[in-house]
Amino acid sequence: MIRKILILPHLKIKMAKCPNCSYTLVLLEYKQKFKCPKCGRLFPQQKIELIEFNKFNKTERIKDKEVIEVDKNKKYKQPKLSEFTKKQDNIVRAKNWRKAHPDYNAEQCRKYLSKNKFKVLSIQRAYHLKYKPQINERRKQLYHENIEYNRLKARLKNWRKEQNALAVLFFENEVIKAYNDSLSSKWLTISLS
Repeated sequence: MIRKILILPHLKIKMAKCPNCSYTLVLLEYKQKFKCPKCGRLFPQQKIELIEFNKFNKTERIKDKEVIEVDKNKKYKQPKLSEFTKKQDNIVRAKNWRKAHPDYNAEQCRKYLSKNKFKVLSIQRAYHLKYKPQINERRKQLYHENIEYNRLKARLKNWRKEQNALAVLFFENEVIKAYNDSLSSKWLTISLS
């Protein structure tokens, strides 16, 4: 069976432990199984690696939650609104906007935009070119104010990518294994004739 190995050197995963007696397991590469020296049982390599990775993931999630809880008091966090409150806020905003702009006509606006598309786009481009340095400076400032939070988000994104890669690898190996097992149990058609 062809087995792809994903090497993650920056993840410090402890040695695999036996599910029965919690003794350190030894990998038998030629069998692709872990063996417990204490109780003598054999465990599939994929199963033990999956268990160890899940344990590692749980501990990292707990650490991340602790870090996020510390950051909850910062100003950039907004309270999450329910769908109903979001709809109500939008309705109120729309009413207030209509009161502030009583002479607005959507149909006339659409006609004007269709006739003067290039003029409007050039005005928008000029505005963005004029204020782009200020906008970028503000973004940098916000990033550096919340540097720990942003780093944590980047780390979580990276871990999710790695977990996704492991899941894909696991399913690829399962498909190959099932295919090989099904072939080995069947007689060849040449030998039957």
